[in-house]
Parts: sequence; C-alpha cells; structure tokens
Amino acid sequence: MNCNQYYTYKLKVLQHDIKILFDSEFEKLGITGQQGIFLIYVCSNGSVHQNDIEQHFGLSKSTVSGIIKRMLKKEIITKQSDYPFVTIKPTEKAKELLEEMGSVREEINNKLLNGFSSEEKTLLSNMLDRMIANVKEDD
Repeated sequence: MNCNQYYTYKLKVLQHDIKILFDSEFEKLGITGQQGIFLIYVCSNGSVHQNDIEQHFGLSKSTVSGIIKRMLKKEIITKQSDYPFVTIKPTEKAKELLEEMGSVREEINNKLLNGFSSEEKTLLSNMLDRMIANVKEDD
C-alpha cells in the first residue's frame, strides 16, 4: 500500500468511526444519524421542499419519503402538501433537539481532538480545508 492510499484509508476509517459515534449519540436522542443530518438541513433553511432534500443529499424520492415519514411520526417535522411541492418544516421539538445535537457534536469534537494543542487544531483545520478544496477543484 503506498502512502496516498494509506491516507485515504485512514480518512475512511475515521469517517466510519465518527459516523458510529454520531449514530450512537443521536440514538440516545431518539433519532438516527441520517435524521439528524436532515434535521440540520431543514432547520438551517427554515422550510424546504422535499425535492430540495432529494437533490441536496442525492437520494431517491422513496428514500427521502421514508425518512420524512419516520421524522413525522417522531413529531420533529411537519409536512404540508402544496401541489406539486411538499414543504417540510421543523417543529419546536426539532429546535430543542437541534440544541441537544449541538452538545453532542461538541462532545464528539472534544473527544476527537483530545490531547491536541491549539496549534495542532489550527494546523489540522487548515489541512482539512485544503483537502476539501483539492477535491472540489476536480469537480
């Protein structure tokens, strides 16, 4: 395995482990990681059309419909049909949940960066920004 493959492998392992952490912590809040990501998107926009969610996340209509159905059941979003659109809005419960999710995100960040100096955190942030820019450069 050459060095470049090794870096991408490590990033993939880290991504997987972070997903497991978030899923585990969000489960304690009564939602899945995917529902948490949808909730952040909906709350940050105030309201969205279902097809916006499909396009933003690159998911099929049936996948998004299933996630929305489960979120409706948990009363964290509302759905309004305005043909041809379906508008999704967060509830008050969602806004409270979003605050709890922020605490989870902070705890996970602290866990990930445990033992890092402020200089190392800055360096890591800069390197990650450069990696993201490098990937987007190819798009």
